[in-house]
Amino acid sequence: MASETKPKNLSNCTFSDIAGTQMVDLFVGSDKKLIRVHKGILCRKIPYFDKMFNGPWVESASNSATFPDDTFESFDMLIGWVYSGRLSQLSHQEDYERFTRGWRRLYLICEKLCLSRLMDELLDNLRDAQRVIISCITWIVLKRCTESPRKA
Repeated sequence: MASETKPKNLSNCTFSDIAGTQMVDLFVGSDKKLIRVHKGILCRKIPYFDKMFNGPWVESASNSATFPDDTFESFDMLIGWVYSGRLSQLSHQEDYERFTRGWRRLYLICEKLCLSRLMDELLDNLRDAQRVIISCITWIVLKRCTESPRKA
């Protein structure tokens, strides 16, 4: 199967020029949940997938790949990053442990896919999320100490 042509100057391209018309199916986790993504965008953003889907591999012929050892949640975060260029951020309403667990698993996927920049961004976000938790705790403790009447 021929490789999709990649325009040199992306600033003059439409979304369909960049994304292409071909889709690839990624089956993730032991239950093989489907994530369907534009082949052009995925291959342009992640060289690992470019080699996989445009090389002499079975995945190229089938336009599908299976990742049984990864989690759907983490792969979903990865594909969100592929399309938006940004990682989702932790908000105060979210379960900190669930969210950061997803980031940690995404980090392992990035390591497998050789995405060192995204790995650095994940570590920065984990550090910043930790600061949010620590700053909230510090604020609560300081507020309690200054507003609570002291017992003699």
